[in-house]
Amino acid sequence: MKYIANQKGMTLIELLAGMAIMLIIGTALFNFFIACTTSYTMEVIKLENEHAARTAMSQIVTDLRSAEQRSASQLGSTPEKAILVYDDTTGQNFTTTEGTISLKAYLRLCKNNVYTVYYLDATAHTILRITSSDYSAWSAPQIISRNIKILNMSVPVPDDMIKIYIKSSDWQNSDYDFHIENHYKPRIDND
Repeated sequence: MKYIANQKGMTLIELLAGMAIMLIIGTALFNFFIACTTSYTMEVIKLENEHAARTAMSQIVTDLRSAEQRSASQLGSTPEKAILVYDDTTGQNFTTTEGTISLKAYLRLCKNNVYTVYYLDATAHTILRITSSDYSAWSAPQIISRNIKILNMSVPVPDDMIKIYIKSSDWQNSDYDFHIENHYKPRIDND
């Protein structure tokens, strides 16, 4: 066998050292890719939850602003508020085109002689809206927003402000929850 005097090549140790360095760099790049993907996914979920809550709040507040706040003399012998926040343990039944639903908490308002009810379907995690012109036959529920965990509405007595609180969630991690709260004071029409 003949040996060439100036033979260039890599020894086994040099080859192993190079592979170890490439493995370390590859692992770091893979971890960076996973971190970026996870961060992107988290932000997408947060944005979807924020969009769901803001969409619902926007729709509710828009209808609240256009609701008619009537005085007792305008309604005759049956005074009824055009805006009603209802929270009771007994519930109230509404017969819709898709069946009867029982609601324990809801917001009811009236505009242009059409009643609108907003409520949370806790099993489907959606805010729904039903409408009726005669308060007996209600439309099929219309989905306003999905991924909603909490819909609270209340009227603090001292200032008659309607407080609306919405919490949206992806149901897997509470770090992705989005909370929004709005206070609205209904206008009162004078006689």
